[in-house]
Amino acid sequence: MTEQLFASYMEEAVAHFSKEYVIAGICAESEAIAVCRSTYEKSLPQGVFTPNNYLYELRKVEGQVPIGMAWLAVWVNAGKRSAFVCDVY
Repeated sequence: MTEQLFASYMEEAVAHFSKEYVIAGICAESEAIAVCRSTYEKSLPQGVFTPNNYLYELRKVEGQVPIGMAWLAVWVNAGKRSAFVCDVY
């Protein structure tokens, strides 16, 4: 994923995530965007270059048309590697 696409993804993801926070009653609308932006920044402090996080642009094979993205994270716990799908959009 390019840094430009990542910036666009972040804006869309934060906007969507903040709406979900408000609906779930986690925080007020006035603070939701800041809370969600902070969450993403903590999860991806180096953006697309954050170690053990893999951000992919998904494209349709025919014509290479962008159709979405995927974010996967890898952790090592007790010597075992695990992967988690953080987002698919």
